[in-house]
Amino acid sequence: MVSESTSKTDRIAKTLEYQATSSIQTYVLLEQDVVAATVLRRSGQNWTTSVLLRDDMLTLAEIEIAVPVAEFYAGLDLEHEPGSTSA
Repeated sequence: MVSESTSKTDRIAKTLEYQATSSIQTYVLLEQDVVAATVLRRSGQNWTTSVLLRDDMLTLAEIEIAVPVAEFYAGLDLEHEPGSTSA
């Protein structure tokens, strides 16, 4: 989970560290305040980034699982979705 207090570390320092570790193929950041995930995937020497929302499926082929993003947030009452105008 990415929180406001750890965002800089998670999004910059850890990402650089994980990108330098060849055995790491996928890095997933779950947002704390909205149902969303940022997925970074290794593609050769490059990395691709995608954003998943509530209705999307997080697929991790490396360990042969697929989990609905919403499942990570089960039981939480979040007030808004990414991109919504309500707070």
